[in-house]
Amino acid sequence: PDVDTVVNTESSILDSQEVKQMVVRTLGPAAILGDPHLVADSLYAALDSVGVLPQRALQRMQAGPADALDRAHLLLEDHASLLIVERRCFFGDRVVEFTQTRYRGDVYDFVLELHR
Repeated sequence: PDVDTVVNTESSILDSQEVKQMVVRTLGPAAILGDPHLVADSLYAALDSVGVLPQRALQRMQAGPADALDRAHLLLEDHASLLIVERRCFFGDRVVEFTQTRYRGDVYDFVLELHR
């Protein structure tokens, strides 16, 4: 991500059997947020409190290999694949959020409905 000093958060989402399904890593620029403790439950709430809610975003979805940290967090076998979703949110031309969500590749099925 193209932010200098960042506030970093990481969380995991569990299913009903307490199995981790994904790992979410979010970065926000400390220069905008000022106090890193401003981010409690939501980066968006913290950005809103300083008047810098994202105006647009770019999101990318791709398959990729699980690294050692992914395998440990998500209890995956060697050579497991992930669905990796990266999102960059902007306020003007400045990146105010970078999020990477790393989903277990063996449990997700995405369905998109498109309208014109």
